[in-house]
Amino acid sequence: MGVSTERIALVVGVDSYPRQPLRVCVHDASEVDAALSMPEYGFAVQRLLDKDVTRKALRRRLESFFRTQAKTYLFYFSGHGWSTDLGVFLATVDADTEEGEGGIDLELLKRLVTNVAVEESVAILILDCCHAGAGSIRHLATGSIEIRSVDLAQAIPALPEGRVLLAACRGDQSAYEDHSIGHGIFTFHLLQALLGEAADSQGTITVTGLYDYVSRALGKGGFQTPVFRGDLAGQVILGTGFMPRQRSVLDGERALGIEREAQGHLREYQSRVASQVADLENWRAEGYKTACLTLEPILRWFERQLQDYPELSGRSAFTEQREAALNRMATLCSLETGMTTPQGVISKRLGGGTFGTVWKVQPPRGTDWLAFKAYHAQDLGIEEKTHRFRRGYSAMKQLDHPYIVKVHSFTECPLGFNMDFIDGPNLRDFVGTVDEPREIIVILLTIAQTLRHAHSRGVLHRDVKPENIIMNWDDQKAKWRPFLTDFDLAWFTTATQFTKEALGVVYYASPEQQATPMSASAHAPTTDIYSFGQLCNFATTGSNPVPLGVADNLSALKKRLGTGWTAQAAEAFAQLYGDCTHRKPDERPSGFEEVCDTLFRIMQALSEVSTTKAIPPERFVREVVFSTVGLSSDVQAAEGSFLTLSGKTRVTVQVSPGRAGAAELTYDVEAQEAPVVDGVHKFDQLRKTLLARLDSTLKGFNARKRYLATPFQILVQHFDVPLTLQGVAQSRALISRIIDVLEGK
Repeated sequence: MGVSTERIALVVGVDSYPRQPLRVCVHDASEVDAALSMPEYGFAVQRLLDKDVTRKALRRRLESFFRTQAKTYLFYFSGHGWSTDLGVFLATVDADTEEGEGGIDLELLKRLVTNVAVEESVAILILDCCHAGAGSIRHLATGSIEIRSVDLAQAIPALPEGRVLLAACRGDQSAYEDHSIGHGIFTFHLLQALLGEAADSQGTITVTGLYDYVSRALGKGGFQTPVFRGDLAGQVILGTGFMPRQRSVLDGERALGIEREAQGHLREYQSRVASQVADLENWRAEGYKTACLTLEPILRWFERQLQDYPELSGRSAFTEQREAALNRMATLCSLETGMTTPQGVISKRLGGGTFGTVWKVQPPRGTDWLAFKAYHAQDLGIEEKTHRFRRGYSAMKQLDHPYIVKVHSFTECPLGFNMDFIDGPNLRDFVGTVDEPREIIVILLTIAQTLRHAHSRGVLHRDVKPENIIMNWDDQKAKWRPFLTDFDLAWFTTATQFTKEALGVVYYASPEQQATPMSASAHAPTTDIYSFGQLCNFATTGSNPVPLGVADNLSALKKRLGTGWTAQAAEAFAQLYGDCTHRKPDERPSGFEEVCDTLFRIMQALSEVSTTKAIPPERFVREVVFSTVGLSSDVQAAEGSFLTLSGKTRVTVQVSPGRAGAAELTYDVEAQEAPVVDGVHKFDQLRKTLLARLDSTLKGFNARKRYLATPFQILVQHFDVPLTLQGVAQSRALISRIIDVLEGK
């Protein structure tokens, strides 16, 4: 094949960390360099090792590397990885969190990979990080922890087509060194794969073949499981010319042996479960749990055999045995009250939907109640639907808003996941409990703020409806709190393919979801805004809106906006409904920040306090805090100082006397971590970009920036603000936009 700049690699290894040195990472990198330089691969390899791997040097090398014209880019890193509140980093030799130098931020790496010089190229990231077997990175600096896949998932939630991440371990696992073999365990198997063990029957090594080999090899040891993240169109060939490897000879003794072993597994399952099935009481008390714990490793065994011997899918005996195991799995997806499961004892059925049924579960050892969502048994054979079910779990897992139901572990048998149990009715059953218009608007404003948070993380819900809002009464604060759940139809804005089944409940689905479910508009933020508008209609009228009948719905809505509403509030609310449910997506509000602004003004108009009546400065500041963070006033740290819901920004509001009874406000808005701006990688560029955005934001307000006190701390003076609720609205609108400057993408 020969060396060609069409295929380039950057290989990095670090041992000489001042506080927690490693022993084999330089050797790992050198061996990977040698493998990729083989004629079977033909990579032009650049190498950066040990004490030369400073933050400045590695960043420059990375930026230059991904600007080079090439068809295939491969970046390999062996060393410490760690995570703090500031981000997730590959640790360089000079990494020091106390000085704000964290190494190379994975956000930077993601942007470089996404924006490589050649758009239709392939970019591969291989990270062998943390090496906990040689000592933890926790002592590198206060507040830092070793990198885990949950950190990878947050830093790199998704990658565009042609971009792949392969990392050494997942979950709470660690990546280990083995000094006896002179390698990290992950890289040892990676090298075996690169040297020919991952070759297929044609002597070709592909990206997915590489991962499959390493995953199987690591799985045998039980120490760690690699992470594969990305989207590839077809097979991406890394190397050719290796000795072909036959995975199986299915017409011989091995194939028959596998089929006999499969029969043995099924007989073992049957013998352990049969006696308990016959006794219904024993089945509910112990048998069901035993069946799940017995069947799960058998299902994994079948999947491993197919990975090792793909030809087995063409043998009827093996296929029938695997289907028999899946059929047993299907029976275990049917739960009932009183049954003891691996998750706990089923208390009652809470509800069901397109993808699964939700049960209330009492875990063992007297811990808090959980909710368990079990996937529908009849749909286990629909691969696309099970994938979407898993994606819904992933969407909820990456969101950390206080009003999004928190999910916990995912289970394979039965297929489902645990989440917090929210004690209360869904919004459909709740409507009518509260009649006071202002309370209804407060609930809707909280839901809108929650959806705004999801959108800021690149997650669209696409199934906003009353059943997916759970209401909970907070005794301490004496108020209702709405929780958003069920992200089964969720869409990540970084995804590259559209799902076929984009439709939520017909009353709440947007026109584009119903007419063109695979279109870009059906996967845009405006589709959630349409559904939210229909939700507003239901929350105030108590009836489902007519599908696509906006005029009829608006007429019915106006009739219901009577007692407790003012004319100003009713007109504004009706206008908001019409705007949100416009048939054309580009004529709806573009984002939830505009929806939240409108709902806040409506809430003020419904208040018993006049919006023009002067209020004391202390009350004014409290109103500003409340208006900015909604119902989550528990995030308020001190009077006039609070964290945003994301936890990424602290805001302090100060009031000084102004002219003619008005006030002069000072907003001290400070990012708690370095802001992320797509395409901007240098500090000076980032600062200039933030200043330009701030200047644009201040247009239309009687305000001026004072300066950036620290690299990411904005100080703004807001003049002639009346100390009234109208002034609160002005203050809130400006503060929200300043926050967006720091937290926006």
